Amino acid sequence: MLPTTFGLPDYIAPIVVITVGHALFQTANDTAVMTDIRSDPWGVISGVLNLSRNLGLITGASVMGAAFALASAPIEITTAGPEAVAIGMRITFAVAAILLVVALAMAVGSRALATRGSLPEDGPSSTPLRRPSNGREKPNVQVRLRGGLPGARPREAGGAALSAATSR
Repeated sequence: MLPTTFGLPDYIAPIVVITVGHALFQTANDTAVMTDIRSDPWGVISGVLNLSRNLGLITGASVMGAAFALASAPIEITTAGPEAVAIGMRITFAVAAILLVVALAMAVGSRALATRGSLPEDGPSSTPLRRPSNGREKPNVQVRLRGGLPGARPREAGGAALSAATSR
């Protein structure tokens, strides 16, 4: 820790470092998320991304503040002794570490599920696709992505709109 004799620069310097780091991360993260999205639902995706970020920031600050208040256990925080504040900070950082490990496990687990093959196996339960009658016709195969975005238009594939089943 820096001595308190630095005054205002001691307060502003860490804020500048955190702000620059956050801005650099958010730009790269938003670009990575938006790269694989069609241009039609960009507004919806951007809104959901910003909403989830803001909800996470607000919820995180509230949960950490509540953890500190419960762990330090004073009736009024201004009367808390140094030991109570130290215990509150230790428990708050422990809660943050536990939440970080849970988030990391969820990310690794979802990545493992995403890399698994999601195509149905060939077997009696799979629906066969109708072949075109001549070699020039395109099959009218219609597929909808699960959990589609509200207001998103279906993609065109082979002249057929994508929806829930194959045409017969």
